[in-house]
Amino acid sequence: MKNNFLHKLGYTTQTGLVHNLNEAQNNVERLYIEEAQKLNTSANAVFFRRYYKEEEEEEEKENIEVLPYFSVPSVCIFKQNDSFFNTQPHKELHAALWSAGKIDIYIIYGETRIDIINARKPAKRVGNDNVTLDHEDLTLIEPQTALKEFEDARFAAHLFGSGTFWEQSDFQERIDGNSQPYAFLLDYLMAVRKQLIEMKAWKLKAITVDKLLITSILIKFLEEIKYKDENDNKYKHTLSEIYKKYGIETFEEGLLKEGVCLNILEDLSREFNGKVFNTFEEEELTEIDKADLTPIAKFLRADIDVRTTQGFIWKQYSFKHLPAEVISAIYENFIQAEAERKGEKKKGVVYTPLHLVNLLVDEVMPLDQPELFKNNRFRVLDPACGSGVFLVAAYKRMLQWWTINNWKETGKIEYPDKIIAKEILEENIFGVDIEKVAALVSIFGLTTAFLEKLKPTEIWNNLKFKDLSKENIHGINFIDWAKTNKEEKGKFDLVIGNPPFNPSENGTITNEDLKELCGKKVPRNKLALKFLAAALLFGQKVCMIIPSNVFLYNKENSSHEYRKEIFTKYTIEKIYDFTHLRESLFVKQHKKGTPAKKKTGRTPVVALLVNNQPSNHQSITHIVVKRESLSEQKMRFEIDYYDKHKIRWDWAIDEKKHFIWKSNLLGGGRLFHLIYRLSLFETLKEFIEKKKKENPEWLYSSGYKIGGENTKKFSANYIHLKPTICTKPKFDELNNSFFTKTETAKEFEAPRPESLYNPPLLILSEVLGATKIPMQLFKTKQIFNISFVGISAPKKEEKELYEIYERLYKNEETSNLYRTFILANSPKALVYHETSIIKKDIDNLPYPHDKKYLNVSKEEAIIISDVVNSYHHLGKAISKNSDGHILHTLITPKELQEFGNVYCNTLNDVYEEGGNSWQVGEILNTPTFISYQFGFGKKGGLKSDFMEGSELDLHILLNNLASNQGAIHRRIVHKYQHIDGYDCVFLIKPKNRRYWLQSIALRDADDTFMYLKKAGY
Repeated sequence: MKNNFLHKLGYTTQTGLVHNLNEAQNNVERLYIEEAQKLNTSANAVFFRRYYKEEEEEEEKENIEVLPYFSVPSVCIFKQNDSFFNTQPHKELHAALWSAGKIDIYIIYGETRIDIINARKPAKRVGNDNVTLDHEDLTLIEPQTALKEFEDARFAAHLFGSGTFWEQSDFQERIDGNSQPYAFLLDYLMAVRKQLIEMKAWKLKAITVDKLLITSILIKFLEEIKYKDENDNKYKHTLSEIYKKYGIETFEEGLLKEGVCLNILEDLSREFNGKVFNTFEEEELTEIDKADLTPIAKFLRADIDVRTTQGFIWKQYSFKHLPAEVISAIYENFIQAEAERKGEKKKGVVYTPLHLVNLLVDEVMPLDQPELFKNNRFRVLDPACGSGVFLVAAYKRMLQWWTINNWKETGKIEYPDKIIAKEILEENIFGVDIEKVAALVSIFGLTTAFLEKLKPTEIWNNLKFKDLSKENIHGINFIDWAKTNKEEKGKFDLVIGNPPFNPSENGTITNEDLKELCGKKVPRNKLALKFLAAALLFGQKVCMIIPSNVFLYNKENSSHEYRKEIFTKYTIEKIYDFTHLRESLFVKQHKKGTPAKKKTGRTPVVALLVNNQPSNHQSITHIVVKRESLSEQKMRFEIDYYDKHKIRWDWAIDEKKHFIWKSNLLGGGRLFHLIYRLSLFETLKEFIEKKKKENPEWLYSSGYKIGGENTKKFSANYIHLKPTICTKPKFDELNNSFFTKTETAKEFEAPRPESLYNPPLLILSEVLGATKIPMQLFKTKQIFNISFVGISAPKKEEKELYEIYERLYKNEETSNLYRTFILANSPKALVYHETSIIKKDIDNLPYPHDKKYLNVSKEEAIIISDVVNSYHHLGKAISKNSDGHILHTLITPKELQEFGNVYCNTLNDVYEEGGNSWQVGEILNTPTFISYQFGFGKKGGLKSDFMEGSELDLHILLNNLASNQGAIHRRIVHKYQHIDGYDCVFLIKPKNRRYWLQSIALRDADDTFMYLKKAGY
């Protein structure tokens, strides 16, 4: 297929354009190109974003062909006549592509016309019965008639290959997480559910409504699976024969006929067996039989959107292309909504976002390793399966594995028939959840995943399910299941899930339970760690989501010993750290125009990938996932070169190097070495303890604690009705002072000795300020509560107290150093809360006798500056009015110059000699990327220039660079080439400031040094 305009934009078979099965370079491409070609309107080509293993980069440089191990479809391309746009076939195509949620855009071109359309948003409603694609949210360009001349650089291939297309200013507003197919459908279903439950005349219970809505979605799915009737040569859906008996064509009509709804459900239950459609209790069936089902019928008729009273959405969807996981995701939200409606906390219920599920399943069940399924056996257990999102994704991966293994033998992409697909499900998928209804929904989701790959004629040809609730999906407390299934120890290839973090009313795992099950105990009685211990009993490989503040960042001795045991007895391959996404990953998105509600799900988490075998002391990969526009929209995670950190095993188990994890959270690299150097000094607590031994008048303590109702309390007249330091309003950094209020409490659990409040007194806050550790020096008596720490000194040693104040606060250089030290050590700041710290963080501040040891090098000063000014905002929102935006603003020419100076100076400390040095070369500035050239050679001889260019100029540059295999698919490109007598390095990165900070220049220089050292320089 000749596409001159595509070629000009960089779409070639070498960069990721695939026309057929023979051109596909991995299993993702093989499966999706077949899927795309079986759409009602067949795709002519698909452009894939390709991923290459980093350890193979050396081979790339030697021009050895390296195949991508993984790909993601990004752009579908269709050749159609010029009048195809907005026709009914086009609308059906768009519904399929949007519902599947896999690609970013699609291109339709004809003889003279080209249309580029947003696949991340649904078609727009028109009136009550139609949709249109002719809308500014969907059409990314004006209709083009000069096809041969088309070369819009905004659609260059490398933007899709690097995942930066949606980050262009022209398109940032064209995506919205609430417009994703499952979120869009969920939003509507939640509104319908709320309306139905609140109807005064409505007699059905909430749980019955939930089951009816979920059942309706599954039936809607079946109604879209069409087949050609050989008798009348017409296309019919798979429920036609059942509906024919009752003189109806849709389930919606059946709801309006007395008794027909139950008859249809009974017929479906008989056809499917296995309790897929007979999930209703007898009492619920009686309720349904008596109820007026018109509201559900209206929902299925979908002619009115209850939220807007406009025409509704079914025509925007293609249910047969909607991912099966959606049913599970919908029900998890139903459970949470019902808990909120009843005023229950329901802490154990957390909706696991689908993009997180997909990331982890891709990690532990890689599509490029179908040999794991060579015998059709790969047993998976989710010990807290909820409504089955992990199990559905795992089952779909097994079907894909089978298909790839079959392709290797036959050369054809064909999914297993119903007998094999049913056997795979029944023999490999297992789940447990204390919520029985959630377990039933898991079966719904698995059924949908099973059905979506079958041929229509297979569905009704003697299709009988085993009752999955008997042996596969159990609605009981996991510990009860575990105790009765000890013979399954080590027999699961994978245990995966997102366990509850807090005990619920219905169940938990007690210490006695865990000891009986596996003889283990976990620190601080944490439920998630108990699930992990049980998972390690049953699984050969384990992938569990665990609170990061519980597993990784807690500094208590018991937690350290626990980590040491885990890192030693098991092989931790990777730790995906989502701590920076605490405010967005599990938190429901707030829609514009709706009342703001208190956020739920603010939990920092890590995902552990564990092999159940003793460690060989290999490095652990710590991946720090940052907040990016697409992760904010819950579409996908963008993980780049700077997010990955290799942790030496001996460092991971060393209590004195525990800050390695927190250092990585703040950018990694040289920060660890700075913090380690500082950690060797005497601490502030040790200094004060020495002073106290010399003079007991030195006091160091948190302030008074009022305590709870049931604690023993003491009177303290020196506190009652006295002005006390308060946390609100915040510390006044302009005037270096706290605010006070009157303490009205009369009795206190821990009043502290009155002498603690005597001057000279330095009071420090346990909440970090915007630029300082808030503290104030008092020369008069001052009361303060447990949110503060005080150092009271003898009058004659006021000078020493002032020296502490000077170092920690007044001196800008040392105060920034101390702030950095706290951020890189505190188990609370940036983890559980953004700015909260604990007294131990202050205790451990380095306080050498001679302050000259606090002097820092120029490189350390760069690191400190970036931590306090930039990196501590990594966990904050990236929207324009939020602090996190500073990392996503565009880099300026001045900042680029500073970056270049740091990079060259760092390398020149090693390499400059004999008139040769590292120096800045040409800078290519495109709307989205920067290409920065550096060269080593004769000093002053490398041409330095700042050039404005387009994304096509960057494409040409990538093509001109030697060994550019795979470069188009990386956000961060380091390319080495000899040009005109200079050994050159090209750094090609997005223009966001976080890629061009001076501390990144240090890291890039260090990496360049390591590369040159390996190359023998």
